[in-house]
Amino acid sequence: MNKDKLDTVMKYISSAFESVSLELAESEYKKADSLSIDEENSVAVIIGIAGTMKGRIILHSGLKTAYGFTKIMNCGDPLDKKEDLFLYMAEFANMICGRSTT
Repeated sequence: MNKDKLDTVMKYISSAFESVSLELAESEYKKADSLSIDEENSVAVIIGIAGTMKGRIILHSGLKTAYGFTKIMNCGDPLDKKEDLFLYMAEFANMICGRSTT
């Protein structure tokens, strides 16, 4: 894979993530050097990349942070069902993808 193309794609996705995060929660983020998943206290969304460049991006978050985003996305109301967390995090990933392509 061409490193310049990969860097460009990651620049757009990182910018989109930061933009959506700031817009929703006025929060900042930092890029992780490594990924360790605590299955009991976290949630992860896999974003599939298709087309000329193929791959996956893992959006990994602690449950507390994920619930914070979902509460904001739900107009300040807590979730009715815990299962809805996955729907909201998938929508958060969709927002990032949409923002990175526009």
